[in-house]
Formats: sequence, C-alpha cells, structure tokens
Amino acid sequence: MSYDQIPGSPPHPSGDSQMPNLPPVNYYDKEELDFLDLNPDLENTPGPATMDAACSVDMVQNQQSMIPGIEDDEQQADSKNKLTEEGYLVRSERIPISDKSRVLTPTQQTRFHTYVTERLQSIQRRFIQSHGLNSEHSYKNLDELLIDLAQLIDIITVSLKTSQNFGQTNYLITIANDLLDYSEKYPLTFANAVELITVISNIDDIFSKVIDSGDFNGTECVRVNGIAERSRLALVYLFERGQIVGCEAALGKLYEKTLERTG
Repeated sequence: MSYDQIPGSPPHPSGDSQMPNLPPVNYYDKEELDFLDLNPDLENTPGPATMDAACSVDMVQNQQSMIPGIEDDEQQADSKNKLTEEGYLVRSERIPISDKSRVLTPTQQTRFHTYVTERLQSIQRRFIQSHGLNSEHSYKNLDELLIDLAQLIDIITVSLKTSQNFGQTNYLITIANDLLDYSEKYPLTFANAVELITVISNIDDIFSKVIDSGDFNGTECVRVNGIAERSRLALVYLFERGQIVGCEAALGKLYEKTLERTG
C-alpha cells in the first residue's frame, strides 16, 4: 500500500451521531493487540491469533519517573504522584523504530487502518459531544481524552516497531495536529498539564525516530515541523491561561527532537 493510498485525518463525525461498537477505551491490553495481530503467517488463523513476542504489552510500561524539566512544590508533587498511581501517565517504552524485516499483507494493513480510523473517529465524536447537548458518552475532562490518545499512540508505536511502515505515521501526524484543538477546550490543571507534556514528549520521540529512519518524506517533515512550532507557542499560552507553574523548562523542550531534525 503506497502513501498515496493512505487516508489522512478521518472525517469529523457530528456530535449526535451514533457511537461505533468499539471496545472500552482504557489502556490497551493483550486482546487488542491480538486482534491487530501483525504476524503475516497467522492471517488465516481462526479467532484471535497468538500475539508475536515483539508485540507483547510488556514493551509498553508505566514510567514512574516524571519527564525532566518540571519543577514542583509539595502540592504539585502530590498531584503528580496521584496521577502516576492512577495509571494516567503511561508512556511507550522508548524503542528504536528500526525493525524493517516484516511486511504485512494487504488484509492486515487494512485491518489496522480500519481499527485506528474508527478509534480516532470515536475520540473526535466524544470530544464534540462534551461540548454539545449529548454528554452521555462525552469526555468529562482532558485527562480522559489524553488516556485514549496515549493508548492509541502506544498501539501505533508497537506496529511501527514490529513491521514496516505502511502509513501508520500519518495517524501520528493527525493526533499531534488535533491534540492542540482538544487541549484548549478543557480546563488545564497541573496534573493533566504534566500528562499533556508527557504525551507530546512521546510523540516527539517517535517522530524523531521515524525521521532518522527515512520514513518521512519532505512534505511530511514540513508538516511535523509546522505542528511542532505551533504546539510550542500554543502550549505556552495555555499554561499561562491556566496559571500552571513549574513546567517552564519542560515547555522549552517540547518537540525539541523533531525541530532539531526538521528546522
């Protein structure tokens, strides 16, 4: 499947459209990765296939340490510890995007694209509903939305690690671009501000590895550079608006790796 065949950002659903029949969006588990099995030899196996060892959820671990550059007082430290204990700060293990030995079948690629597109549409729909009349399935706060995005980013990261790039990076670009629109619509607290920086730091790390591997063309490098520049400016404003203090150093490092490679 060529990059020309990969769809861009999925269409934004209306706020009152019906929710798709998707699994609960918490953190992904083994069954989800089994469903998205990336082993070409098991494509025709009935039922959920045995997950390849490289796709083990052990590759995605809870990071107990906070990202560098965030200073906190006692109250902020308590917020961060609580955030971590509740499992909000889940980051992909920093793994190199270097395994190019596996090529997925068209059916498996289609399965992956369909799944991720539906998840993105579900996130967009819940975001729209949280600012409309239908709030039954909406996000109550930024924390809930970031959890879903972190989960999806981790799934994409695992697919990049275990198979050749067949367009998964387009979804990361979409997520990075939409993240600012999502973030500015919710009240920002120190806890979800830390989580927001963590998610962006994870995206930056993946972007840098994809760039180094040569999987971004010139147009994509220009796109991610623009997103990175816009994100740095916008988050400074959002943090000032929310009176979030102690994150100045971390804000200065947002998308640092991406900008070093695309500036």
